[in-house]
Amino acid sequence: MNTHQFEVFLQIHNNIPREGPGDTNSTEEAFRKCNPLPENPEILDIGCGPGFQTIQLAQMTEGNITALDYHEQYLVSLKQKAADLGLESKIKCIRGDMNDMKFANESFDIIWSEGAVYIMGFKEGLKEWRKFLKPGGYLAVTELSWIEKNPPDEIKSYWAENYPDMLTTDQANNIAAELEYEIIDNITLPENAWFENYYDFISKKLPVMRLEFRDDDEALEVIENEETEINMYKQYCKYYGYVFYILRRID
Repeated sequence: MNTHQFEVFLQIHNNIPREGPGDTNSTEEAFRKCNPLPENPEILDIGCGPGFQTIQLAQMTEGNITALDYHEQYLVSLKQKAADLGLESKIKCIRGDMNDMKFANESFDIIWSEGAVYIMGFKEGLKEWRKFLKPGGYLAVTELSWIEKNPPDEIKSYWAENYPDMLTTDQANNIAAELEYEIIDNITLPENAWFENYYDFISKKLPVMRLEFRDDDEALEVIENEETEINMYKQYCKYYGYVFYILRRID
């Protein structure tokens, strides 16, 4: 994806509630699994995006949340939402790269990341982020995963091209165990988590953008890729999904 195409991608994803599949019930359930916690936990939300889940976490805890993302526009949106809801004192926004975080070791009771660990890779993310957790701290991440065996060739080929490192849930749990995490639970996000606050918003934008960029082949390629992704999920959601991996650092 070149610079122009990335700008088109950002236009598609701008001003939507989430930057990936997710839903409030799954976020709440995953948070409740992070137990016990101190009264005022320190939480790091990596790749927070526009912060839908960050706001929810702030509403569920008396702790402090550090929200990190590389894209400034997401942080601006999150800061405004937090201010509107009177949560600005609980949420600290930091522009930064998850590959090069400057936090002190053992700083956080929870590290949270919905739909972003893939940027580093599941194994590398779990390995690198572990040092920032306090002993016994929790890691809660959502990751695209195979949830049924023997997926059809069409969807296997699609993800082999678009995310060749996708794991089964068993493979992901084995990696977590190898890296000295206790597997607390796995929660597969429901189908509505893909559409409400995410795909439904994108789907409404695509016909308008197809007209806007009708003479721009590079932009149309990005739009078509988004349409294909949505259609693939509609057809093959039985075989893959986002899974919440709730893990605990073992010491």
